[in-house]
Amino acid sequence: MKSRFVQVLLFLLFAVSISAQKKDMLQIQDLLKKGTELDKAQTMAETLLKDSANQHRADIWLLLGECLYKRYESQNERLYLHQQLDTAAFFANIQRLFSVYQKVDSFSQSAVRPNKKVLRHLQKRANDLNKCRPNLYHGGLYKLFTKKYNAAYTYFDDYLKGTNSHLFKAFNYSQTDTLLAKAAFWSVYSGYMNRNPQQMLHHSYTALKDTANRLTMLQYLSEAYKLENDTSRYIQTLQEGFDGSPSSPYFFPRLFNHYASNGDWGKCMELSDKGISVAPADMLFHVAKSTVLLYTERYDECIALCDSIIAVSDTLSRAYLNAGLSHYYKAVRLDKLPKKSKADQRNVIANYSAARPYLETYRRLVPGDADQWALPLYLIYLNLNMGDEFDQIDCILKKKRISYGHN
Repeated sequence: MKSRFVQVLLFLLFAVSISAQKKDMLQIQDLLKKGTELDKAQTMAETLLKDSANQHRADIWLLLGECLYKRYESQNERLYLHQQLDTAAFFANIQRLFSVYQKVDSFSQSAVRPNKKVLRHLQKRANDLNKCRPNLYHGGLYKLFTKKYNAAYTYFDDYLKGTNSHLFKAFNYSQTDTLLAKAAFWSVYSGYMNRNPQQMLHHSYTALKDTANRLTMLQYLSEAYKLENDTSRYIQTLQEGFDGSPSSPYFFPRLFNHYASNGDWGKCMELSDKGISVAPADMLFHVAKSTVLLYTERYDECIALCDSIIAVSDTLSRAYLNAGLSHYYKAVRLDKLPKKSKADQRNVIANYSAARPYLETYRRLVPGDADQWALPLYLIYLNLNMGDEFDQIDCILKKKRISYGHN
């Protein structure tokens, strides 16, 4: 008997709840017809949706969607009349509007027997949403302007989602929308500013179709792969960028440094020679090649190339360093011979003497790089019996040793 009473009580409570929901929904509909108190109507719809039992109720979600659309119409009218408007709220409302209708559409697609009334409403509203869809793109640009990059990404992402959305299937955006590549590019840029590789890569395929920004895209992609420690794709992307624009200041240095750090001087030479063939006036490639010649112990070739570089531009510090070190290493190599002839000894002194002006110039141009010039100059001054200069370098090296000891 008690169990029966509980069942009846639960049934009555359920009936009361259903009745209250219907009353609320009718009130929302009435407020929407009047076009007044949209805040109240929206709050009521959102309250109904907080009930987990209503989460898949397309009819309630549509009521919320209508609240948002009415708000959009009201805001759009204010824009048309050049009245004051909260820009952030305007774009936020549009973003949520699209989210709600996409959700209802997903419910309808997954339903065994879709509600025909809901489908008709979606079809009608899809035409309206198509007209205001560019506002998602502009909302993303607005967020970029205000440096809210994560929010910007969500706007561009929502804009691009429409391409594969059933709700907008009739508009064939993949073939008709000329802003897709731009939106994808800005989504990648937003991800780049967030240092978020997933966001950077999500729409990268579409973004690469934006030919005006292709090289910039390849830079962003390489950064994304670097953040993900995907060395293979990182190098592949850098190579693609270098092949497309050898003179770009971005791709060549990173490729060269990668191969140099792995001791692949053959690849470094290949890159340098290609750069020289494409842009012979760009001294960056010549300096890079001189570095390869230095590290592959082709000292005479390195010195000759550095002299030709310095003749064109006497401010490229690396050319002085590479030439100076080439003479220095030639001297050291000869000096290490167990038996030296008088000619060998003269060549030792001659190479130390030749190295000195190059390395002193490098020191003057890059005084902070003592790790490169201090020890070679120390040995040069020692062998050339330059006491004052030797003492000065000796003090520098002692200070460095003390500093390293403290570290």
